[in-house]
Amino acid sequence: MAMRDLSELFVGAGAEAGSRFESARAVVRGLRNGMHFTGKLLGGASVLAFFLLLFRARLVPRWLSSFGAGAALLQMASVARPLFGHEVIYPMLPLGIAYATMFIWLLIKRFTQGMDRAADAPRAA
Repeated sequence: MAMRDLSELFVGAGAEAGSRFESARAVVRGLRNGMHFTGKLLGGASVLAFFLLLFRARLVPRWLSSFGAGAALLQMASVARPLFGHEVIYPMLPLGIAYATMFIWLLIKRFTQGMDRAADAPRAA
C-alpha cells in the first residue's frame, strides 16, 4: 500500500520532483524487502521441515529428501543475506530443481505402480 501511494504521489508531482522522492523510495523499498525476505526465510523453514519429515518417514528416497532439505537450507541462507545488508545469491536457490525432481520421481513411481497393478489384474473374457 505504501509503495502504491508513493507511486501515485510521484506521478502527480511530475518528473522534475523526482529527487524529492528518493529518501521515501529508499524507506519504502527497505520495508518491502524486509517483509519479503523475512517471509521467504520463514517459508524456507517450513519447506525444510517438510523435507525432513519426508526423510524421517522414508516416503521418498533418502537422497531426494536430503537434496530437498539441503536446497531449503541454501535458500534460507541466500534470502537471509539482504537482512544483513548483502545481496541475494540467486544460484544458491536450487529449491525449484528439488521440487521438479520430486515431481518427476513421484510421477514415474505412480506410473510404474499403475503398470504393475494393471499387469496383476485378472483379465475379463
